Formats: sequence, C-alpha cells, structure tokens
Amino acid sequence: MISIPKKLWPTTAVIYVVILAIQIMQTVPAFFAYDLTSYLGVPTSGFMSGLFGFIVYITAAAGSITGGFLERRFGAKGLFYFVLGFFTLSGALHLLAGTSFGLFMTARALYGIAFGLYVPFLGSAVEGWYRDEQRVIPNTLNSFVIYLGAVLACVITIPVTTLLGGSIEGIFAIWSIVPAVVLFFWHTLFVKVSKAEAKERGLTVNEGETVEKGLYRNLFKRRNILLVNFVWILDYFVFAYLLYFMVTYLTGLFEVSEALVGVLTGAAFFAVGIPATLVSGVIMNKLGRNNGVVQIAQFITGAGFLLAAFGTGSLVAVVLGIMLYGLGNSLWMPQMYQIPTELEDMNPSRVAAAFSIGGVAGFIFAALGPIVGGAITDAFAASGGAVEGAFNADLAGYLYGIKMTFIVCGALKFIAFVVSLFIKETGPKAKWRQSAA
Repeated sequence: MISIPKKLWPTTAVIYVVILAIQIMQTVPAFFAYDLTSYLGVPTSGFMSGLFGFIVYITAAAGSITGGFLERRFGAKGLFYFVLGFFTLSGALHLLAGTSFGLFMTARALYGIAFGLYVPFLGSAVEGWYRDEQRVIPNTLNSFVIYLGAVLACVITIPVTTLLGGSIEGIFAIWSIVPAVVLFFWHTLFVKVSKAEAKERGLTVNEGETVEKGLYRNLFKRRNILLVNFVWILDYFVFAYLLYFMVTYLTGLFEVSEALVGVLTGAAFFAVGIPATLVSGVIMNKLGRNNGVVQIAQFITGAGFLLAAFGTGSLVAVVLGIMLYGLGNSLWMPQMYQIPTELEDMNPSRVAAAFSIGGVAGFIFAALGPIVGGAITDAFAASGGAVEGAFNADLAGYLYGIKMTFIVCGALKFIAFVVSLFIKETGPKAKWRQSAA
C-alpha cells in the first residue's frame, strides 16, 4: 500500500485547502459573467464576458513562468508564500472594488498571478517531497481538489451571495480568508525535508541552487513535453470557454433558475470528476501506465461538447453532454500531472519548469478561450441563426452562437485525441523502463 510520511500530512493538507479555495474562486465568475458587464457599467457581449476570464488566465501565464524562476531561488516553501500573498491581496482589493471596472480587473489579475504561481509550486513540491511511488497520491489529489472546488462553487455560490446580501464583492473576496490565515502560519505548518533525509529517501532538495543553463531548451527537446502540452492547451481553451458560458446557455435554453443550474452543473460538470479522478489514480497505480486513459478521455470530452450542442431541445441531453465533458476531463488529469515527474533525469527544478511551461501555455490558451470563444459566439450570433424553442427568446441568436462554438470546441478535442495517440508511455510498466531494468 502506498502512503506518505505522517509528518508530511499536515503540510499536504494545508496546501490542498488553499488550492481548494483557489479552485472555488476560478468557478465563481461563471455565475456572474453575463451580469458583471452591466454591474460594472461596460457593454454587454460575449467578448466582454470573456474578458473577465482573459485577465485571470493571461496573468496566470505570467505567474506560472515567473514561478519557475522563483522556485529555483526560494524553493517550493518560499514560492508558496508568493501564492498566499497574491491570493490574499486579490481578496482585499475585491472588497474595495465596488462597481469600478479597473479595480475589479486588477483584483482578478492578482488572483490570476496566484493561480499561475501554484502550478510550478506543485511540480517542485511533488518531485522534491515525495518518492517515485508516492507521487501518485498528490498528483491524484491535484485533480480531485480541482473538481471538489468547482462542485462547491456551483452549489454554494448563489446561496452564499444571498447570505452576503447579494454582495458580488463579498463572494469574490471571502475565499481569500483561507490564504490570509495560512500566510501567518505557513512557516510553522511547513515540515522541512532536510538534505540528509532527502538523500536517505531518494529525494532531491534544491533550494537556493543556481539556475541550470539550457533548462527550458532541454525540456522543449522532449517530445512528450510538447505533445502533452499541445493536448493541454486545447483542453484549457475549451474548458475556459465552457466555464464562462455554460450557465448562460442553460438558463437561456430552459426555464431553470441560476441556483438550480448551479446544482445541475455542479453535478454534471464537476461532481463526476471527483470519483473519476480517484478511479483514474487507482488505474494508474495498478496498471503502471498512463496511456489508454489519456486517449479515451479526449474522445469522451469531444463527444460531450457535440451532445451539448445538438441536444438543445432537451435539458437532460445538454446536462448529459456537460457530464461527458466533465468525466473525460477529469479522467486524464492525474496522468497530466504524473507524466512530467516520470520523465528521465528529472529533479524538482526541472519538473517545476515543465509544469511552468504547461502552465504558461495552458493559461494563455485559457485566456483566449473566453475572449476568442466569445468573439466566435458573437460572430455566429450575428449570422442570423437562432435556437428554436429557447426559453429566453431574446437570447435565441446568442444561444445559437454558443451552440456553434460548442461544435468548434468538440472538433478541437477530437484533434487532441489524435495528438494524444503519439504520447510515449512513461509509467513504471513502460517498455523502455522494463528493458532498462
């Protein structure tokens, strides 16, 4: 049975509580994306709604690439201080923003930086604090927490906003209480892995080391890094678009409240991801392989988008389509985190850099997802098409735009499926590992 040292559990638990809060904050805007434009006094359109996602992901890209350099200077422990600090600042500024578009976007940008910084932090922490056979635990937890946070956001965002008197500033700020508290106790809570213990456990500790020359150039020469990141960026693009437009799609098509949509999307999009990530981690551990699940997951997500697009006459069909996407998306996430840690000749800095590359590329395409996807939606909406029988007839053209953009997203996921077929197996049961042994 795989386990991690008992003294590492408090550190691990605190880290994932913070990441849970980060993931909740990622999903909260989905319930206000369309309404925020009027609240902040800017024009209402798919492009403007997408801009709220763009600012988060583009600053997350900057945070992710900067995090790779900060990790080599301060180590994983020091990098986490930056994550906590930027997340806390974003919450404070959200409280002060009111209806100011500029302050709101600045607060979202600070959150985006924190979001981006935690990606290389995770890579370094997993590689440096856990042995090879233990890494499946944090890598599975990474995916698990993503979906748990999204489910919680879907279920409680509207009720909590109501409890806060309808305060949009409050619902964006409340989650930053978590990093604010942890910030004061991180030094005490953190369990340092000494160099002597690291050597005994077969780990490496590289805090304060000089920057490795040609680090990124070396990683870009690795085929698996390029292929995994190509699949990753396509997934980030479609995920970000779906996240920001699915609530409008459902409330426009059917006579359902935003609160009910929160429950439906929480169950369909994210709740299936919780058991799926755990099952995926078990499969990865038992079979000692990553491939197979990765490829099947891409196909399932593509099929989910098409069902959501062509099933506009049935709430069940649309929700099932979203559920298929959530299932496929969650199945391959543990493998996505695992593959860079299993490449030959890796250390914490190299894994952090690999995660940083994935984070930068992924966040850039996630930034493009809502804004480019929103522009595509507007173009289709202006083409004269309309979804017949939509509950909100005034949005029939706009809903048609979302429907057609879903078809585009489905096509991108089928491209990801083809590309994933060329990813080389890196798991313990890979042929090249067996022959090397």
